[in-house]
Amino acid sequence: MANSRPNILIVFTDDQRFDQLGCAGNSIVQTPHIDELARKGIRFTNAYVNSPMCMPSRVTLLTGLNQRTHGCIQRLKAPMLREHALQSFPAMLRKNGYKTAMYGKTHFLLEGGEETFSEMFDDYVPYERPYWKTDKETGERWYTEDRIHAHSLDFLKEQNTSSDPFCLIVSYNLAHAEDRDRNPGHGHYPWPPFVSESLHEDQTMAPPPLGDERYFLATPTFLQNSLNRERYFWRWDTEEKYQANLKAYYRMIAGIDQMVGEYLDALEAAGVADNTIILFTSDNGYYMGNRGFAGKWSHYDESIHVPFIVYDPRIQSLESNRVEEALISNTDIASTVLDWAEVEIPTSYQGSSLQPLIEGIVGSPWRSSIYCEHFLEHPNIPSWRGLKTNRFIYAQYVDQEEGEILHDLLGDPDQFENVARDPRYQNDLLALRSELENYKNQYPERTHYSQLK
Repeated sequence: MANSRPNILIVFTDDQRFDQLGCAGNSIVQTPHIDELARKGIRFTNAYVNSPMCMPSRVTLLTGLNQRTHGCIQRLKAPMLREHALQSFPAMLRKNGYKTAMYGKTHFLLEGGEETFSEMFDDYVPYERPYWKTDKETGERWYTEDRIHAHSLDFLKEQNTSSDPFCLIVSYNLAHAEDRDRNPGHGHYPWPPFVSESLHEDQTMAPPPLGDERYFLATPTFLQNSLNRERYFWRWDTEEKYQANLKAYYRMIAGIDQMVGEYLDALEAAGVADNTIILFTSDNGYYMGNRGFAGKWSHYDESIHVPFIVYDPRIQSLESNRVEEALISNTDIASTVLDWAEVEIPTSYQGSSLQPLIEGIVGSPWRSSIYCEHFLEHPNIPSWRGLKTNRFIYAQYVDQEEGEILHDLLGDPDQFENVARDPRYQNDLLALRSELENYKNQYPERTHYSQLK
C-alpha cells in the first residue's frame, strides 16, 4: 500500500565542509551517488550551522533549536531536555503515524535516557567512535560504520511491506578523525574496509587554498593559540602528514558515497524510491589546513559552511542541477521535515521550512541573516556568537581582547581582513551589533548557558 505522505531519509555526516563533494566543484573526491542526488534535486550553496561542533549540531538537527536555547554543552555533559526531545521532529513524526529510526553517532545525553529515546524512535542503535572495536566475548574486530550501514539497509529493506511512512536518520561518525590515534593515514582517518587503499594513492593533493602563513598571521592571537592550531600539528603541518591524511579523509568520503548508493538501491528494491525525500548534510565544516588550522569551532566559513542537498522525487517540473543561493541554517531542518510530513510545526522551533525554496516558488520571502554561535567551556576553544549575512560574517568572541570581528565578503571572500575598527564600516558594525542583540532577545536561553558568558 503506497504512502500518501513522503518517506524521509536523512544522511548526516561528520566534519564535512561544503566543498568536499564532486558536485560542489571538488575534482578529487569520489562522490558519484551524492552528485547524482544533487543533479536530480537541489543543492543549497549557502547552508550554515548554528554551532560548528558535533553535539550541539546534532541536537539542533533534531529539535530545530539554537544552542543557546537547547543548551547542550559537551564539557558540562548537559543533556537534551526531555521537553525538547518530545517536541523534536522524530517524536512529532512518531506521534503522527511515522515509523522513525536512527542509527549511528548520537554524541549527546538525553534527559530520561532510553525511555525518552523510545518516544522519539521506533528503533535506535547508537554507535560512537572509536571506529574499530573488539567484541569482548568473541574477539571479533568490527568497524562502526559497517554496523550503522547494516542497520540502515535492513530498515530500508523492511519498508516494502509497510503501509506507514518512515523517517530514517543515518548518523555517521565519518569523516571525523580518530583523535586518539595520530598515525597519519589509516590510523588518524580509518576509512571503511570496503574502500581500496589504492584510491588516490598515485595522486598528489594540492595544498590548502588558504594554507599560506599570511592567513594564519591574519587571525586573532587567541585563535592562533587555540585548539584549532594545536590540532593542525596533529594532521597537516608536514607534507607527509598532509598527503597521507587528506587521501585517507577522501577515502572516508568515498565510503560514505558508496553506502548512499546502496541506500538508493534499497529504496528502489523496496518500491518506495518514488516517494522518499533524501536530505544530505553534515554537522559542521572542517579547516583541513586552511589558515594553519585543523578542526572547526570558530567563525570562519570553512568551519560553519556545510553541504546541503535535497532530492524530492515527487518534484519533476524543475530543471536538473538546481542550485539555490538562499541563506539557510541547520535550524531549518526540523521545520522542513515536519512540513514534508504535513505535521504542524511547533511554535518553539527557531528555523523555517525550506519547502518554498525547494518547490521553486518565485518571490518567496527569505532571510537576510542567520544566527551562529559556539559555547563549549574549553580553555583552548574560545566561545563566540555572531551573524552570517549575504555580505558579512560578524562575530563577538566572549571575554577576548579585540574579540569583535567583521569580514566584508563582498571585497574579501577569504575573510583575510578584520574591518571591525575601520571607520568606513562603523554603520554596518552598529547595525550588526543591534541585529545580534535582537537575535539574543528573540531566542530563549537555557539557564546554565548564561554562566558561560
